[in-house]
Amino acid sequence: MTGGNATYGEECWNGLRLALDEVNPNLERKIEFVLTDNKCEATESETSAMQLITVHKVVAIIGAVCSTSTKAAAKIANEHRIPIITPASTADKLTVDREYLSRICFIDSFQGGTMAEFAAKELGLKRAAITYNKSNDYSVGLAASFRETFQKLGGTVVAEVNFAKDDTEFSALISRVAAAAPDCVFIPAYYNEVGTMLKQARGTWDKFVLLGGDGWDSPDFYELAAQTRGGNYATSHFAPDDKDEAVQNFVKKYTRRYNKMPGAMAALGYDAGYTLYQAIRLAPSATPEEIKNAINTKLDFQGVTGRIKMNPERNAEKEAVILEVTPTGPKLRAKMPYKKY
Repeated sequence: MTGGNATYGEECWNGLRLALDEVNPNLERKIEFVLTDNKCEATESETSAMQLITVHKVVAIIGAVCSTSTKAAAKIANEHRIPIITPASTADKLTVDREYLSRICFIDSFQGGTMAEFAAKELGLKRAAITYNKSNDYSVGLAASFRETFQKLGGTVVAEVNFAKDDTEFSALISRVAAAAPDCVFIPAYYNEVGTMLKQARGTWDKFVLLGGDGWDSPDFYELAAQTRGGNYATSHFAPDDKDEAVQNFVKKYTRRYNKMPGAMAALGYDAGYTLYQAIRLAPSATPEEIKNAINTKLDFQGVTGRIKMNPERNAEKEAVILEVTPTGPKLRAKMPYKKY
């Protein structure tokens, strides 16, 4: 809720509250949310999870958004046998050996492979540079999945340049990428990092197609991107201009309540709220163990971001959308069905 990635938490919380107001009238025992702020940091995530479990005695946790934070929180939840649902953490192996962790989003091997396939087949790009945050599970994993698929499809990765958490000066990175003369630059990082980088790269990277993942999907990023040209793309979970009836109904409700358009984190937060609601309805006594089992073995419904049904690894297998980043905001370019890369 605070820090460099605060819009993720704000949007997710808005979506959760909207879902809560809709589902509580249908429940004899109402759901009460207790909000803690992990600041998108691993240590704070452990502290938050411990506080929720030992002080507030929660029966389930929704969170976190950032993959590194979710890994830390899930460690605590697993030790205390409390189910934890992440709306948006996409790092591939996150649920491995964490029995109580489930996620309603797709994973990075699919997301990165999808963007690589779109770049190679739909855009005809041949030469890619990759720049990523070397200390971030999400960024490292997404870079790896893009690299593998892009090369399998005949593309060449002409440069890889990493950066560190809290870096704000990217001039050397920008120059190294430009010197490699790529067709495109894949930047699997969070919106605050990417926004700062693109602002500094203006005039140097203008001829490259810029590609990213769902970490770009934030209102703050689109404000920064308004100063760039169109023709740049990112994978995401949701497009507000999608004509799908469920999407448009959600957009109308969210806009009416919050007086602004929802992004992917808002839609995922809303779906996470409904995931918990559906699981509680399928859990006779609503104990943590029953809720966990309901999420992983009984759940199957159509959310705003796609079908919510866990596979054996406790991941939802959903389609991705490709958003075009334009000066007026994100536009739906394509829907990509789920597949294994």
